[in-house]
Amino acid sequence: MPCARGSWLAKLSIVAQLINFGAFCHGRQTQPWPVRFPDPRQG
Repeated sequence: MPCARGSWLAKLSIVAQLINFGAFCHGRQTQPWPVRFPDPRQG
């Protein structure tokens, strides 16, 4: 059973890392609009 538990923990940690990485990328990609605003000095 220790092997099964170890693989289960490994899978869980991998899934957690993927979720954290996806949330990080999604959080960075969900707010590109402030960068697209025209510069007030140009207008």
